[in-house]
Amino acid sequence: MKIKSIHGCTLFESKHDTLKDALQEAVAKSANLYEASLDGANLARANLDGASLYEANLYGASLDGANLARANLDGANLVRANLYEANLYGASLYEASLYEASLVRANLDGANLYGANLDGANLDGANLYGASGLNKFQTNPLHAMQFATGTINGFKLVNANGEGVHRGGIKYQVGETVRINKADCDYDESTQCGSGINLATLDWCLKEKSNDSQKILLCEFTAKDLVAVPLGTDGKFRVKKCKVVRELKPEEYGE
Repeated sequence: MKIKSIHGCTLFESKHDTLKDALQEAVAKSANLYEASLDGANLARANLDGASLYEANLYGASLDGANLARANLDGANLVRANLYEANLYGASLYEASLYEASLVRANLDGANLYGANLDGANLDGANLYGASGLNKFQTNPLHAMQFATGTINGFKLVNANGEGVHRGGIKYQVGETVRINKADCDYDESTQCGSGINLATLDWCLKEKSNDSQKILLCEFTAKDLVAVPLGTDGKFRVKKCKVVRELKPEEYGE
């Protein structure tokens, strides 16, 4: 199998029949994959640790579960690529295009994202701790809540006792205001589930709702009550104070 650049010249030739095996051999031999044309390729769970894929064309490629730790993906075309649970630890994605790419639960710890196009990218649950050059306002519209004026709506999924379905402890009752001391809140945006009052979007609550005894509460808060919107959030955020307005009726959210 020959791995070619977009200009048609052979960069590497392998006896392997599958592209994934050929690429892994190329990486092991430090082959130059500059501008390699891999659009639409199935590279799921491929080991491309330290690969040099500078300006490679990976448009729509399947890289779910792939190991791209320390890979050079500067200027790479990763538009609509599937990087679900991919390991991009320490990878360089300088000026890479990740438009509408799926980075759900991807590990981007220590990755270089300066100049990267993340418009429309799905970063739900991604580990962005230590990532550099990241514009958080490109990652999720929830970050814009800090500029809101007046009250903001959030939602809380609770069990029959009025406690959160995952950690519990705090009781949420209609008409009451729930507060947590500032010192007891986790303001670190790299922490997905830190201490504080954890609210969420309505779609998050619906995805997590598992039985009819669970209820969805409408809550109100203000921008000054925000504690953190985690980087790569899948819909959760933390506040230090909110008022429980009412319980939503099932018919209001489509049940």
